[in-house]
Amino acid sequence: MNRNKYKVLVLSNLEGRNAKETLKYGIDVCKEIDGALELFCVKKPREVVTTDNPLSAMRRVNKSYIETSEKAKSLIREITKDEFFAVKTTIEFGNVKNEIEHYIASLNPDVIILGERQKRFFRLNTDSLTNFITKKYTNKVFITNKNNVVDVAISLNQIKTKGQSA
Repeated sequence: MNRNKYKVLVLSNLEGRNAKETLKYGIDVCKEIDGALELFCVKKPREVVTTDNPLSAMRRVNKSYIETSEKAKSLIREITKDEFFAVKTTIEFGNVKNEIEHYIASLNPDVIILGERQKRFFRLNTDSLTNFITKKYTNKVFITNKNNVVDVAISLNQIKTKGQSA
């Protein structure tokens, strides 16, 4: 089956210093390979909902959804400035690993882009999201870093040749 565009998936919670760099890198990759970009953000419900009241919980979830959506739109506008670039944004609430696994299975992207994890003083939980994704996903996984950006043309050369031979 021959597709017109490559699917590029950016996984980000839109928090932290490098959310903008990760999204910018995803847009650059899509421009380089003529791809379609999808931004996927998962929020943990326990971080959003702080009360036992179901009505208050739904209000908090809706408010968090709107705030996250607006933050994604403003980051995309800030990066693309005057040019138009379409980014499909999906925001989910639930178990982070389960939601990401289901989304990757349904989307089947050619490339996944992650931001570099911020350093912590104590690493009590060694089962990180990066390890989870690299074990489950066999295609290209890029981890962006402000200081070390991988050359897109060299890294994606295999994907371009794979797409031409199919």
